[in-house]
Amino acid sequence: MLNAAQREQLQRLLAERMPARQVPAISRWAGDRTAMPLSYAQQRIWFFAQLEPSSALYNVIGTARLTGPLDLAAVQAALDEIV
Repeated sequence: MLNAAQREQLQRLLAERMPARQVPAISRWAGDRTAMPLSYAQQRIWFFAQLEPSSALYNVIGTARLTGPLDLAAVQAALDEIV
């Protein structure tokens, strides 16, 4: 966990790297950490896991082979957007 000074420094660094964007504040869960509410997608996964515990329904394995020259700038932009 970050202390207040570290959070402030992180927000400052993020603002410098992404000046055109607002950095949204992430609110903390005030309740018991062991009883955080599940999203609808998490509830669905839990439900199906109870019905068929040995099912690999949500383990989708796949690959894709890319050919041709790699555009490093495009890859960097995509990763920056994800982060």
